[in-house]
Parts: sequence; structure tokens; C-alpha cells
Amino acid sequence: MAKPMFLVLFFLLASPCCCSSLWGGCPPHELSALNLFKQHLLDPYHSLASWKGLYCCSWKGITCHRLTGHVVRVDLRNFLFSLSALVRNSSSQIFPALFQLQHLEYLDLSYVDLSPLSIPSHLPSLSTLTHLSLLECGLTGRIPSEIGNMSRLTFLDISYNSELETRQSSSWIRNLRGLEHLGLADVNLTRDVVESVASLPNLTSLVMSDMPGTPLSPLGNLTSLSHLQLVGTYFTLLPFPIWISNLTSLVYLYLSEYNISSSMPSAVLSLPHLSNLILYGNPGLKVNLSSIVQHASQLSSLYIVNSDVGRVIPNSIGNMSSLTALDLSVNNIEGRLPDFMGNMSLLTRLYLSQNNIEGSLPDSMGNMFSLTTLDLSYNNIEGSLPNFIGNLSQLEVLDLSTNSLRGNIPWSSLGGISKLSYLCLGSNQLNGSLPSTFGNLSSLIELDVSNNSLSGTFLLSQLENLTKIYYLSLSNNFLRVKVEDFWIPKFQLQYLYLSSCNMDGDFPSFLSTQYNIRELDLSNNSLGGNIPDWLWGLTSFNTLNLSCNQFGGKLLSSKFGKLNAQYVDLHRNKLQGNVLVPYHDVQFLDMSENQFDGIISENIDDYGQSQLNYLSLANNNISGVFPHSICEGNHLEVLDVSNNKLTGNIFASFGNCSTTLKVLNLENNNLEGEITRMVCLQTLKLGGNKLQGTIPSSLKNCTSLEILDLGYNNMQGTIPNWIGKLIGLRILVLRSNKFKGGIPLELTKLENLQVLILSNNNLSGAIPSSLRNLRAMTNQTQSADVLLQYSNSSSMPYLDKIEINNKGLVLEYVKSLALVRCLDLSNNNFSGDIPQEIGFLIGLRILNLSMNQLHGKNPTSFGNLVQLESLDLSDNNLIGNIPNELQSLTFLSYLNISCNNFSGRIPQGAQWLTFDERSFSNNANLCGLQIKINCSPSPPSNQMYDEDVSEQEWEEHVWWEVGIGLSFGFGFSIVIGVLCFNKKCRKRCFKVMDGIIVILDQSIQKKIF
Repeated sequence: MAKPMFLVLFFLLASPCCCSSLWGGCPPHELSALNLFKQHLLDPYHSLASWKGLYCCSWKGITCHRLTGHVVRVDLRNFLFSLSALVRNSSSQIFPALFQLQHLEYLDLSYVDLSPLSIPSHLPSLSTLTHLSLLECGLTGRIPSEIGNMSRLTFLDISYNSELETRQSSSWIRNLRGLEHLGLADVNLTRDVVESVASLPNLTSLVMSDMPGTPLSPLGNLTSLSHLQLVGTYFTLLPFPIWISNLTSLVYLYLSEYNISSSMPSAVLSLPHLSNLILYGNPGLKVNLSSIVQHASQLSSLYIVNSDVGRVIPNSIGNMSSLTALDLSVNNIEGRLPDFMGNMSLLTRLYLSQNNIEGSLPDSMGNMFSLTTLDLSYNNIEGSLPNFIGNLSQLEVLDLSTNSLRGNIPWSSLGGISKLSYLCLGSNQLNGSLPSTFGNLSSLIELDVSNNSLSGTFLLSQLENLTKIYYLSLSNNFLRVKVEDFWIPKFQLQYLYLSSCNMDGDFPSFLSTQYNIRELDLSNNSLGGNIPDWLWGLTSFNTLNLSCNQFGGKLLSSKFGKLNAQYVDLHRNKLQGNVLVPYHDVQFLDMSENQFDGIISENIDDYGQSQLNYLSLANNNISGVFPHSICEGNHLEVLDVSNNKLTGNIFASFGNCSTTLKVLNLENNNLEGEITRMVCLQTLKLGGNKLQGTIPSSLKNCTSLEILDLGYNNMQGTIPNWIGKLIGLRILVLRSNKFKGGIPLELTKLENLQVLILSNNNLSGAIPSSLRNLRAMTNQTQSADVLLQYSNSSSMPYLDKIEINNKGLVLEYVKSLALVRCLDLSNNNFSGDIPQEIGFLIGLRILNLSMNQLHGKNPTSFGNLVQLESLDLSDNNLIGNIPNELQSLTFLSYLNISCNNFSGRIPQGAQWLTFDERSFSNNANLCGLQIKINCSPSPPSNQMYDEDVSEQEWEEHVWWEVGIGLSFGFGFSIVIGVLCFNKKCRKRCFKVMDGIIVILDQSIQKKIF
């Protein structure tokens, strides 16, 4: 035995490959290849932290052959890295490094951002490859037909790379006859792909998209198929793919985003081996749950999300004894949770989120001992969080967020669930305090109790035993969160949300130890001092929100300029000095409402390489000349530098702005000159400057322009006729300039215009009756859910706001701006009658025609303006009575018709009695209670009523007497008729008439005296 053992030992020592496998290394050329591959990547979250040293076989995601030491498996699925700028901006490729791994059998780069690379045509040089997955990698370009030469492939998935395409033919798929899994979803393929796929004899798993105009029915011949995932086009109406019923071996069926307006065929439900039915995002698909119980009671997993399953969960579902997973989320299910669910003892996962379930949790749910996941979020569940939750000892995920739960959180019961990893109770009405210790909840990795009414003082050190936690949200409670000095936690957070937690003091120092933090929200607290420099050096940031605090000091370019976060919000603090803009990957930057008092640093000129698409520097004290290139960034979409002290004439350069720019707000600065060229935007706000000249003609083709504000400048000329071409315009503000002439008829063709403010100009002529064509102002019903905003690619909306003179005050409208309908023509030289057609603008809330030269009567059609809240007709030459029709304006809360020539009685309706004499002053011939002038002559001395009776009471008395007289006359005529035509009743009627006269007489005497 000694000799054979010696030979084996000699062989191992003599073979460098085997030796390398034993001590964890790999051949040097493969080690170099992996290091080269790593050099091409950006790894902000340290996913490849283990990739160092010589022992590459022990690196994360790398597997070597047990004997030879060659790298045979590279599995980087879900690794959070992307390509470096060098690879993105040059012809360098990442794949050549991998081609040196000639023994590679398994390559999975799914969900790794490889954009904008393409699949190399020499990929088949990896001749030993059997598994290739490039799922959702952002790949572009042509799918090389050479892939068809990779005859050993059994698994190929290139799904969800929407920029990939096959330009000529998909016949290369036919050559991959060994394929068992094929993924082609959301890839641009030629029409022959269906026949090519249908020819694969060994295919058992298929993932692909529907192809409108190309029937998929040939796939029904794949009788060995056990796994089928079909993705529809959603916007195309499609029939249900009934050919699926031919797939007699089918075990797993996944159908998503199909725009189907039919029912689920029973033939599909009756497939003998079907055990997993997953239907996602098919809102038109009608699924009868009772039919599923009848035909597919053998199912182990049933997922029907965002479809039509009816309003009630049938009791028969409790008979599905094999069911282990049930998901009926987003289905408008109503009512209470049925008690029978407690009988589903094998159920491990239950998802019923985003429905209309109400009532409390049934006690029977305490018997669902196998549950590992319970998600009832986004419903209307009420009551307290029951103690029986503690009986669900296998629970790992509990999500009851966004409901109406009340009372204390039963921490003692929850403490018995040692496996609980996700606890989400946010957005309820829970109160009480957080526990001093989280005891047995040491498995928690996510804790969310935000948006409740929790109170008390909470030390973050109370989380000490939660060593696995990476997500913590305590925001928007009544908690007072404190951090002990020099505390170093044992966990590494990735997401921390402590907004509105009554925090004070300096920036929490423990965060310097949280190297993996991706999102940090400390907004709406009272934190102060300087922001520490080490914060800007954390490379893992994606989101940083320090807004609404008291941070001060200056930002150093050497530190702040290195920030890599995509979203940075520092608004409403006390930051000072020059404005600095970090380069790198910042996409959203809000530094408004600070105390920056210097200039915009010149390094901002390097916008060509910036990823920035949202920049707000509003409401500071920034001075100096605005850099010309600030709007030339390749990605910039929103630029707001309003309310500063910028100077100079810069508008000639705005014709060079990037075509991506959609919002430009420079209002309330000291900018001068004429607007010469301007790119087409969605929002353009230049009010409150010193601009001159006319409205630039370069805007006339900007049909996407929604808001144009040039108010408070020195602009002149007429309102151009071409303004009628701005068909998207919703808000037009030209107030406080020197415009002259009339309102062009073309302007009144803007059907989307909801706010028109032309006040304080030199406009003249008649108010055009064609204003009735402003259709947006005729809309009486507006949704309160609609905001006037621009949703940019950073997913953070820019909310437009406008100042409007309403109710005698200048009010700022932001969230409610979409609801406002305003017409303000005040302080001009308009003359003539007020057109009756304004009464057709029934959606108006604010109407101001004051300080003009209008005459004639107040139109009775104003009574149609039932939404009107503010009406100002003061300082004109209007005459006649105030129309009684105006009493129907029940929402009217501000009225000013002073300084006119109105006459007669002021309406006495309940709403009009709330206006005081200031609303009617300087109208010599008006009378009424509001101005304390009686409209009636003095009553005679012998009148039988109190001399101090009010005018309203006198009117009521008169109408009472008129009513009595009419009643008497009507009754008298009836009696006379009976007496004339019925002799037998004559005597009896005389007696009845005598009684009526007596009663009426008593009633009159009682009322008068």
C-alpha cells in the first residue's frame, strides 16, 4: 500500500494544476484574467471585496475544478457592480478577459450592468460552456449568429435586454439542439423565432415574449415543456394563448402583462401536472377562483396578481389542501378576511396586499403555524395587532404596513418569533413606545415602523443585539431619537431613515462606521454644526437627504466634489460660501434655501461629463454672472436658480441649452437684456428680473410649453398672434410689464389654458367674448390628485408653483396649482361691456377685472360661476343693480365691487351677508344691511310691529301676510264652489266656513300682536 500512496502523492506534487486546486489557487493566466475582468468594473458596494490575493478559487462567485484547479464556474448573478467609464467610453471590451478561461462551463452575469456592450461574436471560443445567462444586463446591438455553434449549451438566457436584436434570422437557435432552458423575453427577434424554438427537441423550460402578428401556437408541440413563462406586450389586446392546454407535461405556468379581456380556460387549469400557476399584471383577465378549486385543486402555488378574481375570496379555497403559496395581491378584494384561512395548515406564504380588505385579523389565523411570509400591506385592516401573531413561530416576513391598525405593538408576542427577519408596520396608527431591547428578534434584517404615532425617547443603542439588521426606518413618529457619543454598532446598515425624529446635536458620528450605507435620510430634524468631511468619502451612497436641518459651514471642493450619490438633498439648511456641484454620478441635487452667498464655482462648467438632471440652487444669496454652460449638460432636465442675486445678460446662450432641458426657473434675480433665442421647454419662468424687448419668436413652435411666466419685467410690444400655437400652454403670466394692444383672438384658442394673468400692463380694447373657448376654464370638476409637475428621470418630481392675487392677497400655489382656474386682467385699459360669455367659464375660481375702464352692467351670467371663490370688479364704471343670480355663488369668500356706479339693493343671501362695507364702498346708490343703508321708507307710527325690527324681519312679515291672504282666497273659492253645486252640503259647508274664518282670524291676531 505504501507504493501506490507514494505514487499518488508524487502525482499531486508534480501537477501544478492539481496542487493549485488543493491550496485554493488557479493557473496564473486565469488569475490574471479575473484580475483584468475586475479592473473593468466599478464596485461601489464592495461585491468583489474577496477578489484579492492568489487564491482565486476561494473568491466569491468563483468555482474551480476539484482536481485540475481550472476556473469552471463564474456566478456573479445580482452582484452590484457596473462597467467603468473606461469601458463605457471606449472600444474596450469586458468579455476578452473571460475568454482566457478556456475551461469555463458556467457563466452567469445576470442583472450586472454591462451597458452599452454587445455580445461578442467570438463567444463560441468558450467551447466548454454549458450554462450562459446574461439576463437583464443592458446589452445592445446584434445577437451574433455564431452562438448557434455553442453545441454544448444546455442553458441560454438573454432575456430583458431590450436593445438586443436579431437582424436577419433566428435560425441559429435551431442548432442548439441540446438546449433545455431558453430565455428570450423582451428581445427583438425575427418572425421565424417561433418555428426555430419549436424545433428544439430537449427543451423543458422556455421564457419568451409574445410577438403581435406572429402566432405562438407552434409552441404547443413542445410536449416535453414543463416550465413556460410568457410575457405579453400589455398595450396590445391579445387572446388567451389556448394552445397552452396542449402542453401536457407543464408543471409551471407564468403569464404576465397580457392585455386579455377573457376568462381563464378550464382546459388550461385541467393540465394534469400543473402545480404552479402564476399570473402577474393581466388586469383584463377574469379568473374564477371557484373554477380553479374545481379543476386545479392539486396546485401548490397560486399567484394571481393585478387581475380580476372578483370581490370575495370563496370559502372553497380552503379545500386546496396542497396549497403552500397564495398571492391574490392587487385585485380589489373587499370585506373581511375569511375564518377558513386558518384551516390552510400547509400554507407557508400568503400575499393579499393592495386590496380593500377591512376589519380585524381573524383569530383563526393564529392556527397557520406553517406561515413564513404574511403580507397584508396596503389594505384597510383595523383594530389592534393581535397577540396570536406570536403563535406563528415560523414567520420570517410580516408586512402589515399601510393599514389602519391602532394600539400598542405587542413586542412581547413578537419576541417569540425568533426567525422573524422582516417586520414592516409602517403607515398605520400605532402608538406606544419602542422596546428597551429587541430580545429574541436577533434575526431582524429589516425594521420599519415609520409613519405612526410612536412616542418616547429611543436610543439607537437599543438595537445592539440586532447584528444582522441592514434596513431601519423610524421616520415620522413622535419619537425622540438619540445617539450616544462614541457608540459603535455591531451591525452594518444599508438603509437608514430617521426623518422627523426630533434629533438634535451634531451629525451622528456612528455613521462613519457604516461603510455599506446606500440611503440615508436625516431630514426634518434639528441637527446642526458642520457636515463632517468623511461623509463625502463614503462610496456606497445612492441617496443622501439632510434637508430641513441647521447644518452650516462651507462645503470644501476637495471633499464634496467626490460625492458619488445619485440623489442629494441639502435644502433648507444654513450652508454658506460658494456653490459647489459634485461630478461623478449625482443626478439630483437640491441646495435651495441655504445661505450660499458667493458665486457659482467655475468647476460647474464641466457639465458635459455630468450625470446631473435636476439642480436647484433657489432661494440663496448667490451673486455674480451665471455660467453660460450650466444648461448645456447632456442630461440636465430641471434647472432652478430663482430668488438669488445673479446679474448679467445671459439669454443669448440659452439657445445652446441641451435639448434634455425641460424646466428653467430664473425668476427674481437681476438679469438684464432681451431674450433672443430659447430652446423649447415645458416650464419657463423668468419673472422678477429686468428683461426688455418682446416675447421671443423662438418660442412659437414650443407646443410642449406648459408654463410661461415673464411677469415683473420691463418687456414691451404686443402679445403676438403666434401664441395661439402653444397648444400645451396651461399657465401664462405676463403681469407687470409694458405690453400694449389687445388680447389676440388666437390666445383664446388655447384650450388647455387654466391660468391667464395679464394684470398691470397697458393692454386696451374690449375683452374678447371668445374667452369662452378657454376650455380648461370651463371644466368644473378637477381631480385633487393631479399635480402640475414635471417627473424627471431621477424619479423626483419638480413641483411648479405660481403666485396669484387671490382674495386681496398674493398667495403661492404649489400642490393645488392644478386645481386653480384664474383669469386676471386687472389694472389695464380695457373698456366696453364685460362680455356675458365669461359666465361660460364655470370652472373659474378667481376672476379679477378691477382697475380698468369697463362700463355697462354686471352680467347675469356670472351666476353660472358656481366654483368662484374670489371676484374683483372694483375701480370700473359699472352700473345697474347687482344681479340676484350672484346669490348662487356659494363658494364666494372674497368680493370687491367698490368704486363703481352700482345701484339698488345689495343681495341679502346668507353668503352675501358675510361681506362688509369695504366690498361695496364708493357706490353712491347702493343700499342694504352690509353698508347700513336702509332701502325702505320709514314705517308709519301706527304700524303694529316693533320699530326696531330689522329689514330682513320686515320682509319676512310682509311675505307672511301675503301667504295668509292667498291661502284665504284659495280656501274661500273652494267653499263657494261647493255651495254653488251641492245643495245638500250647503248648510254643512257654511258651518265649516265659519270654523275656518275663526281659525284664520286667531292666527292673524297671534302673528300681529
